[in-house]
Amino acid sequence: MRRAVLNVVGLSARDLSSGVMPRLAARAAKGSVAKVRPAFPAVTCTAQSDYLTGQTPSVHGIVGNGWYDRTLSEVQFWKQSNRVVGAPKVWDELHAKNPKLKVANLFWWYNMGTNADISVTPRPVYKSNGGKIFDIASYPQRYRELLKRDLGDFPFHSFGARALAYRPRSGLPPRPAGLRSMSSRTSTSSTSRTSTTTCSALGRRTRAVIPLVVTSIHSSGTWPISSKHAAWMSSSSLNTPSPPSIGPSR
Repeated sequence: MRRAVLNVVGLSARDLSSGVMPRLAARAAKGSVAKVRPAFPAVTCTAQSDYLTGQTPSVHGIVGNGWYDRTLSEVQFWKQSNRVVGAPKVWDELHAKNPKLKVANLFWWYNMGTNADISVTPRPVYKSNGGKIFDIASYPQRYRELLKRDLGDFPFHSFGARALAYRPRSGLPPRPAGLRSMSSRTSTSSTSRTSTTTCSALGRRTRAVIPLVVTSIHSSGTWPISSKHAAWMSSSSLNTPSPPSIGPSR
């Protein structure tokens, strides 16, 4: 079965009941919603690794967005090689059961050198004078040019249809402005439109109904996750993550 998995920054159960996310709330009402305990530490790389491996940092080894490298004697952040993840990803398990299954990973972290059939990830071009230019890396490599031709230079102003994608909230406004602020409500409403539009676009392109699974990171309190995602994880012989319960994310 085709499935789109969307990781939405800052999404909480409160958002779904607030009235500012009617499209996403309507989809949740037709399906189901479950809550999971948040990753610890509550940072992007750890949380996404929990979801993609079904394990905790004690197994997959991603203890933060960066850590001290004993070989280089320096702290390194936002590295992208999949080789630093010490546990199989969900598509590794799925491929073992069905080699014909195709998985696209767009912008979830540690997305270089994976076994995903299609991958797209931020990757700057480093200039000889020390500067850098925002860009992306892709596998197969031709997708980089195809995406930039259709969407312009990265960061893209508009994302197209995708299969397993990371949808950041611009600037995470709930943190500085407050959860009930106008900027927070505007961002939340925009997130709802983008999330449901993504699934609709996938459906038009594939001429099929694409189930949407939504996961969340960086929300305050418990995080909603479709129970279909739990079923998807368990179908690949993975355990759903259950790290220690903590309060609001950083």
